Amino acid sequence: MKIGEPLPRVDGPIKVTGAARYTADLRAANMLYGVLVTASIPAGRVVAFEKDDALAEPGVVRVLTHEDMPRARNTIAGPPFAQSYLPMQSDEVRHEGQPIALVDALADQASVPRIKELCYVPGVGILDETIKHVGLSLLPALRAPERVSRLFTDHVTLALAVHTAQTYGGMQMISKPLKGGLSPWQERRSKEMIAGDLTGTTPLREIAEACGLSVSHFSRAFRRSTGLAPHAWLLQARVESAKALLRKRDSSLSTIAQACGFADQSHFSRVFTRRVGLGPGAWRNIVLT
Repeated sequence: MKIGEPLPRVDGPIKVTGAARYTADLRAANMLYGVLVTASIPAGRVVAFEKDDALAEPGVVRVLTHEDMPRARNTIAGPPFAQSYLPMQSDEVRHEGQPIALVDALADQASVPRIKELCYVPGVGILDETIKHVGLSLLPALRAPERVSRLFTDHVTLALAVHTAQTYGGMQMISKPLKGGLSPWQERRSKEMIAGDLTGTTPLREIAEACGLSVSHFSRAFRRSTGLAPHAWLLQARVESAKALLRKRDSSLSTIAQACGFADQSHFSRVFTRRVGLGPGAWRNIVLT
């Protein structure tokens, strides 16, 4: 090859056609990725970040801004007559494309590419028995949302999303066979988090992340270890806490209901009777006689 002669690129066609695989194309479940948010203006100041909106997105676990970054004591010397700065040292924007935030997110839990669209015929109805039964299970939540825990709605939402993506989006789930459920520390940690918030407002995603698992893997492993889904175990924990308080005569049923995460005394009585076979008042009379 002579100087000035074009250098052939054997990988050119696959890069142009999109068949090439790059590091960014790789997807590993629960791998943490960082994405920089850059400024769209040449100069100015960062006024505020909507962190709550970003953290509400699936997989996002952390949003870092200039307030979270360590401060550099000195500027970093670069080429002659030039200086470079560590990113996100202040709220000042000096050039377009300057990094102003870092979003950390876990890879897709299913470890598969996202679906782009759903396959359906516009205007043609579909009778889907699975969606029908999922919808029926949500009716009590719609009638009395104050009586339904976040764990339950997260559980149903996950089931609906997975079914829709698989059935109408062609998504193929890649999940390893579940062998032994949760490890002892994972089971202990998850139970502590659920029992520590009997109102059930702790998101299922947050509990799963504390155990180092995806939501779908955690849900299956938790059921394997305890015999109950997380939202069902929460109801059991509420009933057991209520039993402890019922053994004390000085606590009213309405007070116990509130302390154990039930919406009201009626909700408490209904759940307790269904699981124990007796109403809370009758159970207390038998235990204390």
